[in-house]
Amino acid sequence: MNLCEGISGALFEGTERRYRFALWRTWKQELPKLLANLLNPSTAAEHRDDPTSTQMIGLAKRLGYGGIVMTNLVPF
Repeated sequence: MNLCEGISGALFEGTERRYRFALWRTWKQELPKLLANLLNPSTAAEHRDDPTSTQMIGLAKRLGYGGIVMTNLVPF
């Protein structure tokens, strides 16, 4: 399934969307979601992944989760 076909989103600071505090992807609604607290800035957005989010999504899928919520503790 293409991630854009599932539920995806992001929480940014302000209207400039300069800093991202959270990112989520869901590919199987009925399965639990994996929460990952990260410490790095990222370029991923609602419908665009970056290397970090791609790796975390792959890990969540391999572990049998239906989605991922990634928080960014250091978005600057």
